[in-house]
Amino acid sequence: VETGVFQGGTSILLLKALERFDGGGGRRLWAADSFQGTPAPDEVHDGAGAAASGGGLRRGVAGEYASSLPTFRANLARFRVPTPAHRLRILPGWFNETLAAAPIPAISFLRLDGDLYASTRDALEALYDKLSPGGLIYVDDYGSYAGCRAAVDEFRAERAILSPL
Repeated sequence: VETGVFQGGTSILLLKALERFDGGGGRRLWAADSFQGTPAPDEVHDGAGAAASGGGLRRGVAGEYASSLPTFRANLARFRVPTPAHRLRILPGWFNETLAAAPIPAISFLRLDGDLYASTRDALEALYDKLSPGGLIYVDDYGSYAGCRAAVDEFRAERAILSPL
């Protein structure tokens, strides 16, 4: 599962890996994105000065990193990525409106790239319990945005998750 696909760069990589290493086609990529950019930042967690180490997110601007679904699909085609329905499921919409209801049975690799506190927290709340034993979570913005880091740290503390980051 990838939450926050933007223009599709990581989705392309993941789909190519599935094509190469999962010849039987049993695994699927779930690609979730609003295709409207980020939601409005939370003033407490994502407001001015919330960046942990700089980054490029403009504070207080909804729609940062916006890219359309047609652009995503065009990039898949441009890099000749086969996208049969059994291999790719696209979940357009806000994470808090789409992820919990998505019929995702189990997750072996979860890539979180929601940038903001709420997006990261929404994805963790909806998807963490679907992680397979031995499954991995990659949080793209943990070291870049304080809101993302706070969402992860709070979630881990609430769940008493002690495994190393």
